[in-house]
Amino acid sequence: MGAVTTKAKLVRPVVDAEFLSIDEAADLLRVNRNTLYEAAKRGELPGIVKIGRILRIRRSALLTSGGADVAILRRNDGGIRTG
Repeated sequence: MGAVTTKAKLVRPVVDAEFLSIDEAADLLRVNRNTLYEAAKRGELPGIVKIGRILRIRRSALLTSGGADVAILRRNDGGIRTG
């Protein structure tokens, strides 16, 4: 019999950096990365810094904006991350 392989998503630890990538912010907020991209387009995401084509998000802006904003992001896009 052949070996069974599965693709497991590697969860990277979110570092204590001041600026986070979209993926790091999504891990921190437990939402889908597409949810954050859409929220950034709509102007709903605080602390966005654009460097060329790269988006970075200020960690302090995410953490001080509160859990209610995360609930809004999830409701607007349905991008709840389950695992």
